[in-house]
Parts: sequence; C-alpha cells; structure tokens
Amino acid sequence: MADEQHPLNLPPHLPEIFVDEAAQFFLLNGVLRITFASVRPDEKGGPVRTATARIAMPVRGGQKFAIGLWDFLKKQGLDPAKLVTSPGQSPQ
Repeated sequence: MADEQHPLNLPPHLPEIFVDEAAQFFLLNGVLRITFASVRPDEKGGPVRTATARIAMPVRGGQKFAIGLWDFLKKQGLDPAKLVTSPGQSPQ
C-alpha cells in the first residue's frame, strides 16, 4: 500500500540487511516493534538465532506493512497463509 501523499525517495546507497525471520513482535503505547533474527554460529560453531535488527513504527504503519506484504506475496503467486519449506519450493 503506497502512501500517495508523499513520494518515495530511494537513495542509491540505502543499506540492505538480510534476516532469516521476524522473530518477535511487541506492541506498547501504540508503537509496534518487530525484532528480526538470523541464524549465526555461536562460539562453539553451532547454529544460534541472533537478533540482528529491530524496526519500530506506529500501529497504522504496521497494519499497512502487513497488508502490503500480504498483497505482494499473493501477486507473486504465493499463499501468505502457507509456509514454503525451503527456497524455491512451493507452499504446502
């Protein structure tokens, strides 16, 4: 869902962060916080989920994010209600 009132500026050096999942959601005082995590090796070399980024936005922004992501996935031929088992596979 685009915000038609304000044009979107896309700076050429905008940072891009890879995450494996949205690991935690928290809502307090009208601010939605989403913590993202990636699987990384721990000190022994084993896999561990590590928080790598967090975004905070007003509830309305979170709702627009959820609706926009749902619509985008549907347009890509993916059912947002069904998980893919691995990259490149169809949802089950």
